[in-house]
Amino acid sequence: MYYFVAIFKDTETEIQIISEESVIDDKRITIPNENYVNALAKEIIELSHQNQLYHNDIKRIGLCINDYTLVGYDTMDDLQKDLASTFGFEAIIDNNYEHLLATLIK
Repeated sequence: MYYFVAIFKDTETEIQIISEESVIDDKRITIPNENYVNALAKEIIELSHQNQLYHNDIKRIGLCINDYTLVGYDTMDDLQKDLASTFGFEAIIDNNYEHLLATLIK
């Protein structure tokens, strides 16, 4: 099974496709903070297709972010719901990358 991970860092987001064992692919991108989730989805889906992975190959998405208001959300819950509905599977948000990974692949 594979997982999407996005790591928000100020003006840049690192996106990754991971398995339980390793990072399959990653890419650093700049996405506008307005309409962040839709732009993120487009970039991650493009990366997954480059790796011959499709919706049924992915189990969850994780987002590592310290301040959800930077991407235009009033609450973390709103951001999490938008991620889940946009991607069509469970979304996990955490500000600690290692904890996010552990929760994502458990």
